[in-house]
Amino acid sequence: MLGLFKKHNKIPRNELLNEFMDNAKASNSPAQAIEIVRLASAFSLPVCEGLAQRVMTDFAISQEQKEALGHLTASASDSDSDSSSDSDGDINEGK
Repeated sequence: MLGLFKKHNKIPRNELLNEFMDNAKASNSPAQAIEIVRLASAFSLPVCEGLAQRVMTDFAISQEQKEALGHLTASASDSDSDSSSDSDGDINEGK
């Protein structure tokens, strides 16, 4: 299901991501929860960091999975700063 969003380049709502996270918790599936964070990161969604924190508190995950989550949230916040600096540059160039 999550792959369909990425395949069709559709951005899921925060509520839907939280429902997916609830489902991952109910099925005790940290892999599914990490995939949800990966999807949020791919779209540079602000909810990504909150989802990653939720994975760390709701699931017993390995050190490797913790590092992967750290990279996902770092890349999402890097994308945010990159996009804002790019748009600032576009505004300044137009003046």
